Amino acid sequence: GAAPGYTAPAAYAQPAAGTYPDAPNLNWALELLLGFLTCVLFVIAWNLVIASWAKRVEPTSKALMYYIIATVLMVLNFGGSYGNVITAMHHGHPHQSILGGLIGIATWVIRLIARFTLRDTLEKHYNGAEPLGLRLSAVMTFFFGGIYFQYKLNRINEIKETLRYRNAVR
Repeated sequence: GAAPGYTAPAAYAQPAAGTYPDAPNLNWALELLLGFLTCVLFVIAWNLVIASWAKRVEPTSKALMYYIIATVLMVLNFGGSYGNVITAMHHGHPHQSILGGLIGIATWVIRLIARFTLRDTLEKHYNGAEPLGLRLSAVMTFFFGGIYFQYKLNRINEIKETLRYRNAVR
């Protein structure tokens, strides 16, 4: 058979980064402000948004599952706390259930597992499928979780936009 007459040069090939949707791009400071204004409810919801996006780009990620479990536990813990307040008001003395304490500890542990699972997912994705050299601090992950991730995702989105612009100019 005859060889093809024309092939596109490798320099003009579409980068792999274009095949993945950009990460959620909310300014991290706005996320923090909305978290304060909603008593952390917005941050909880936004963590689910980031984990959902991570599941789309890395289908094997378990971060979304852990964030859902943590959210359910938080709701249960809030319900238990609300019940304790009502009981204390009605009976005139505080009542702390052991189950409520265990749910609180389980919530905290699952949230940490969710954070570090998402951290691993982000590093896997941005050092594999989209090699942008992402490194995430374990200490920052522990203390700041989703707000720290959003800060890093904003930087990655800026880098990807710059790369798209450069490729479009060529």
